[in-house]
Amino acid sequence: RHIPIEIISADEDWNRGLKQGAAGFLAKPVSKEGLGRAFGDLQREMESGTRQVLVVCSKQKDRNLIKSGLELEGVRVKAVPGSQEALASLKGGRWDCVALELPDPEGFRLLQAIHANPEHSNLPLVAYLAGGMTDKEEAELKRFAKACVLKEVRSHERLFDEAALFLHLPMVSLPEARRRSIEQLHQSAAILS
Repeated sequence: RHIPIEIISADEDWNRGLKQGAAGFLAKPVSKEGLGRAFGDLQREMESGTRQVLVVCSKQKDRNLIKSGLELEGVRVKAVPGSQEALASLKGGRWDCVALELPDPEGFRLLQAIHANPEHSNLPLVAYLAGGMTDKEEAELKRFAKACVLKEVRSHERLFDEAALFLHLPMVSLPEARRRSIEQLHQSAAILS
């Protein structure tokens, strides 16, 4: 989980690998320049001491909960209430992951803007589904999930797990309670019981 991986493949389904946590994707045939960019990206990923997460949530209580859950050693979290603040933040820096709450009109506006900007095509998004969604909202979310690196989660524990995956955080660096929580999510016996 903590080792950044660059996928080089003839398979054009770049989205699948990125959703599983790959740092990048190159389609074959790969040029020397493409390989240079990939190795440069991996080098920056390994050397960057601080990971940056943008949290977008309109409800103050949930925003604070998500922010505090993601604030770990080596992770800087900025929490904003809406899409305008999020877009301004995205323009102003390099982000490793965006966590947003849905269903929320602000969240869908942000998804549209991120999808429309090629600079953010590989930006991992974790959508926390906090309530019931209409059929129209679900269809819209599925459309974005096919075109973006978007993971849908229905609990805070899953949100923290997916964010840790996209941030390539070593499990040993996580607090004991968070590590146990993530390990339990991945134990099939715990899920069945």
